[in-house]
Amino acid sequence: MNTVLIGFLSVSISAVCMAGIVLILEKLLKNHLSFRFRYGLWLVIILRLLIPVSPVSGLMGTLFTAETWKGQPQPFVAQPETHREEWREPAETIFPQIDNEPLPDLSSTSESLSTQTSWHFQTPAWLDDLVQAAWVLWLSIAVVLMVRRMTSYQGFLRFIRAGSFPASNPKTLQILDEVRQEKGIRRTIPISINKLAVSPMLPGVVHPQIILTSEECGEEEMRMILRHELTHYQRGDIFTKWLVQLAVCLHWFNPLVRLIGKHMESLCELACDEQVLKPLSAQEKRCYGDTLIHSLKDKGTYGDLIVSITLNENLSLLKERLSAIMNEKKSTASRTLISMAAGAVLFASGIFCGSAISWKAPAPSAAPAATTTTSTSNQRTFYFSGSVYTQGYIVTLNWAGAENTEKNRAYQDSLVSVAFDESMKSVMENEEQMEAVRQAVTEQHARLVRSNSTLASNTPLLTSIEGPYSESAEELAARFHKENKMAQFRAVAAKLEAESAVKMARTFYASKEMDYFAVLADSLSEEEVIEFCTQAYQNQIEDAFDLLIQKLPQDQIQTLAQQAYEDERIQYYEMAIYSLPVQQRADWAEKAYTDARLDYFEEAAYDLTTAQLGEWADRIYADSQLEFFEIIVRRLTSQQLQSLAERAYADNRPDYFRELYYDLSKESIEKYAQRVIDDQRIQDYLFIFDEDLPEALMNTLAIQAYEEKQNGLFDRINWKISTETANELLKRAYQDHRMEILYRMSSYASAENLKTLIEQAFNDNRTDVFMNLCDDLSSQQKAEYAVRAYDNQNIEIMSNLVYDLSHDQVLPLAQKAYDDQRIQYFEMIVYELNSGDIAKFKAQAKQDGRDEFYYLLENY
Repeated sequence: MNTVLIGFLSVSISAVCMAGIVLILEKLLKNHLSFRFRYGLWLVIILRLLIPVSPVSGLMGTLFTAETWKGQPQPFVAQPETHREEWREPAETIFPQIDNEPLPDLSSTSESLSTQTSWHFQTPAWLDDLVQAAWVLWLSIAVVLMVRRMTSYQGFLRFIRAGSFPASNPKTLQILDEVRQEKGIRRTIPISINKLAVSPMLPGVVHPQIILTSEECGEEEMRMILRHELTHYQRGDIFTKWLVQLAVCLHWFNPLVRLIGKHMESLCELACDEQVLKPLSAQEKRCYGDTLIHSLKDKGTYGDLIVSITLNENLSLLKERLSAIMNEKKSTASRTLISMAAGAVLFASGIFCGSAISWKAPAPSAAPAATTTTSTSNQRTFYFSGSVYTQGYIVTLNWAGAENTEKNRAYQDSLVSVAFDESMKSVMENEEQMEAVRQAVTEQHARLVRSNSTLASNTPLLTSIEGPYSESAEELAARFHKENKMAQFRAVAAKLEAESAVKMARTFYASKEMDYFAVLADSLSEEEVIEFCTQAYQNQIEDAFDLLIQKLPQDQIQTLAQQAYEDERIQYYEMAIYSLPVQQRADWAEKAYTDARLDYFEEAAYDLTTAQLGEWADRIYADSQLEFFEIIVRRLTSQQLQSLAERAYADNRPDYFRELYYDLSKESIEKYAQRVIDDQRIQDYLFIFDEDLPEALMNTLAIQAYEEKQNGLFDRINWKISTETANELLKRAYQDHRMEILYRMSSYASAENLKTLIEQAFNDNRTDVFMNLCDDLSSQQKAEYAVRAYDNQNIEIMSNLVYDLSHDQVLPLAQKAYDDQRIQYFEMIVYELNSGDIAKFKAQAKQDGRDEFYYLLENY
């Protein structure tokens, strides 16, 4: 386990280096990287913290090597009772596990994986034990911290939900449904009111729920709140926050990881805001900003805890979010290229830093010398290996490990053929050990033949031989259990008397040592299996129940399945019916369907044949049981889906068609979209236009939706149209005074057309259009328009523009208004002046005798 600890220590340092690079990129490219992309970069760092391996060792591999720390590998010395061995990297080919063939326990001959790596040094025994135990301290603290977070979060959920009641305002529920459809969210998310909540929030991981502080707000504000919360749900931010918490707990020793977690919390909200704002008009963006400000008022009692998702965090973050709203930038080709370059830099830095544990195996070290009680690292080299206890020895053979005859010496006589490596050559000279090897090869070969394994034709490689042991099989089994040597215990357990095996099985069951109990489970009689399985059900020991249920006769499985069904213990019901033939599972599906028990039906129907699933789909469709229909369609073939989709469309049942069309081919969806248009079923089948349909179709449909004023359809597809169509609709919306369409099209029209329209709106004195389109103007352009508005005496446009101007741009305009004695304009600008400017103008007004200016400035 120290290997894992060192791996996490190395990636902790590696991730901090990567974090430094991301901070530099954020500083240099702040105006060129979207918040969503920056959030993605930090998420890569979180994943780096959670995965202690890398493709190459890199800098961390160099830092954490034995050579770097001047450690010397411990020489291999085998003893009769204790085995300390050097570890070799696994071979590149991973061999399959054969059914019923015991596999060696990776911890059987060396109590910890710490001997696997180059961090094994010659140290005093007490220091070596201390180092071996280091991972216990690290993991214990990490588990305690994570459990504390989880229990605190569960307590928070209980408190917040205890004081909540379902939202009852029909308008709120209608807006929620509209926003869900707008975002293509199929799942129904409940919405409740809790007046003590700090702000609107989305608590819950498995069962998310929207919590509002009240329903007493405007329709647009409610829409903005729900867009924000459902965007969090759509992005899976709650799961990402838990990943961050897991990284913080695993790296509790690194305070910088906690700072990374806090930084990601802020970026999470900014990225969510950015995604919400993307399709909104300028007026809607202002409404969204107002919603954020209102969320700070009338704070409740329940604050944000660990990973709750709330609309607002604190005043500092609020300022940053409002600033981001005001300065939101569109995605351009240059920003995309810069983002790709930043991602490449981060990826390269991750490869360069690497990890102490890499996927690429180092060259194997020299083979250790052999002694009388022999054990080699080859036992860890191959995944298929079996141990046999015979004639006082435990012999371990690998039937996939003798392919390279140049490295291994072969032995063959009239009975067996077996291969040895250099460390095993002494066995060939020991007749007593060779006899044990012959017997082990004979037993395992017979077992492979019975299981029809192709490995039976191979020459096995002798990987270890332990013994001789003078104790009985029962004494050895007790000894290996005490020493926690599973591989040796498994080998000896096969030679136990039935009475002894059953007695030990009862002991292991009572102590809940299910790994040892599983080894002896085959020794139990049918009556004993029934007894143990029934007891496991009553005591709710899932591991034992899952192991034993498969060994019961079908009538007993049926009895336990019925009991679990009646007791509503679905996990036991699931384990039971999966041990039954398909036909009997079909009977359980029938029963669950008749009883309208959805979860139980889903488990029973999981492995039904394609034909049976098709019959169920037809039946459920005819019965109008939509919830059951949702379960079945996930497992239908493409042909069955196509047939049912055609049937649902012909019957004009959009709810059922919706469940099917997600799995249809792109070509089929395109054809159905055209049919929906031709058949004038757009309102019932709006969801179909959420798919990636051909641009030409979307262009035609957008123009049709505009002309027929089908706003619901237009909102669904406007972001999929071409720039040319967006330009055309932008001009038409301006002429027709269709402001809601104009705002949407401004996000997709070309910059040149948008600039032309802004100039036209200014000349036509259409203030509402101008102010909602001018967000894309540069500061210099806004300053020029402010001067023109002043000259044209368009006070409304000027009053809105001055707030976006810098001090250097506002001051000349203030001086101009003062010189022209236009106090109304001056009063509008004075809010943007600093105290020095006000003092200067105040003195000048007093000197010039302009009392109205003087008294105005007196108030500042």
